[in-house]
Amino acid sequence: QDNQILLTNYKISNGDEIFDRIGPTEYTFVNNTNSVQTFTITASVLQVDGVGCADTTSQTITVYPLPQIDFRMGVDSVMWPENTANFGNLTKNI
Repeated sequence: QDNQILLTNYKISNGDEIFDRIGPTEYTFVNNTNSVQTFTITASVLQVDGVGCADTTSQTITVYPLPQIDFRMGVDSVMWPENTANFGNLTKNI
């Protein structure tokens, strides 16, 4: 129908809200903590066409913390090419 308009409202459990008439909508989650976080996204769609059809759905997502990169060499210095160096991976949140 010519007068059909879709209105979409996205509510995120962190308090953010996005209103979009066209969709789809893009949102970036960033987890700056050291623990896993979960968020619930609730999308409500209203079709404005004289009938007023509506629908709501929710989805829970998991956002892992950003890795804290940490590589260490086993010794303070190495003479090349006679020696080799071993690196230890102490990276967290991977």
